Amino acid sequence: MRSKFNITVLAVSAIVLGTAATGCDFLRKVAGRPTGAEIEAALAVREAEEQARHQARLDSMNRVAQAMADSLKAVEEARAAASAAPVIRNYIIVGSYSEYKHALRKKSRLEGDGYKAEIFPLKSGLNAVGIEGAETVAKTRQMMESLKRKGVCSSGSWVYVK
Repeated sequence: MRSKFNITVLAVSAIVLGTAATGCDFLRKVAGRPTGAEIEAALAVREAEEQARHQARLDSMNRVAQAMADSLKAVEEARAAASAAPVIRNYIIVGSYSEYKHALRKKSRLEGDGYKAEIFPLKSGLNAVGIEGAETVAKTRQMMESLKRKGVCSSGSWVYVK
């Protein structure tokens, strides 16, 4: 019996020493579980996937930030262009009407002929119809003389500074 006990002790000692020498991977392999190297490889894959997802989020945020910066730049450029454009405040008044519908009819005719026209309510109650002039009063007067020669406006036309 002593010899069976010694053999059992020797067998257990061999297993313990074998496990200690080879690590838990031996027992895991025997049990059908993943080894330490397989676990590390799986963790590395999982970490790489998480880093890829994180980088994709960062790239998406950078694209949005760039799109916003581009939009703001376009708005600023448009504002700068609009402020650089001359402001027309001079008009050649070609007629004044007590009834708005008559002023509207004249405005429509002028626009049909290719002029930019506007209706201005005057303090007197009349509705003046004007053609957009130039940047300065002097240039607007020159335009008015040219329009008189073409028959677009009469000798009673005048320059209105808005």
